[in-house]
Amino acid sequence: MCCRYRLTRSRKYCPCRPSLLPFLRCSSAIIGTLLRGGQRRHHCKENLFVFQRIITAVALLVSAGCGSYDLSVNERVVYTPLPLFSEYTLADEALRNCVSTEIERLKITQASQLRDLDCSDLGVESVAGLGIFTSVARLVLSDNRISDPTELGKLSLLRDLQLANNKIVDPRGLYQLPALQSLDLRGNGSLTCPGNSALLQLDELKLPGHCPRR
Repeated sequence: MCCRYRLTRSRKYCPCRPSLLPFLRCSSAIIGTLLRGGQRRHHCKENLFVFQRIITAVALLVSAGCGSYDLSVNERVVYTPLPLFSEYTLADEALRNCVSTEIERLKITQASQLRDLDCSDLGVESVAGLGIFTSVARLVLSDNRISDPTELGKLSLLRDLQLANNKIVDPRGLYQLPALQSLDLRGNGSLTCPGNSALLQLDELKLPGHCPRR
């Protein structure tokens, strides 16, 4: 009995981008070479050498952009990629589409892997549900129609928050963000201006024109 390998697209992922096809072909060829090298020495059931090569093949799949493929040996799946993260609920359609696109682009499998998100100028009205992504360090939501930013107060690692040109009135939900260093609130014409004792921890604070300069 000899080892037979097969590379199969996982149904949990979207179609592969054309730019990855050369990597896929290369990885497939490398896997074949590794497995054939083991076949020439011993019976594949008894040959640890072959299975060491299978582990190497899995690593090559991931590093070469083949993370959306199953690897089978002798009709038995030995590697299956993790599913994309989907355990979140965002009521705002524009925000949901933005987050989904970023998860797909970066092949994110858990919430903590999302650290930078730009959903500017998309017509976002609500950020409800975004608090699940607690590892986001940079968030750009400028030029939308957001009125209540309270949900963003859950983003404990957030350092850079851009909310220019929205409809924010009460920014107090942002005052206690422990890691926040930069906040842009320009263009929010009805904003209640922060008091002199608020947001003192920031390195950079940009406020709309009706607020006193600090």
